[in-house]
Amino acid sequence: MTEEDKIKEKIKTWIEENRDKLPLNIDSWNIQVFKREKTSRPKTISLGKYNAEIIRSDPFYKPYSKTSIL
Repeated sequence: MTEEDKIKEKIKTWIEENRDKLPLNIDSWNIQVFKREKTSRPKTISLGKYNAEIIRSDPFYKPYSKTSIL
């Protein structure tokens, strides 16, 4: 049994034990296991004239102060 199969079995066992806490469509879920490459150091982004650096993240297109509730 491969490592991926072991992980899938562990998830399926957890699902069976917690079925009453999960949605009704749990039987239609597809379990997939992906390997994630380890990064030694997070990439940073330099922010303009202030020479500030932040860790790279998902793009954020609209500031919260500009968001309006419809």
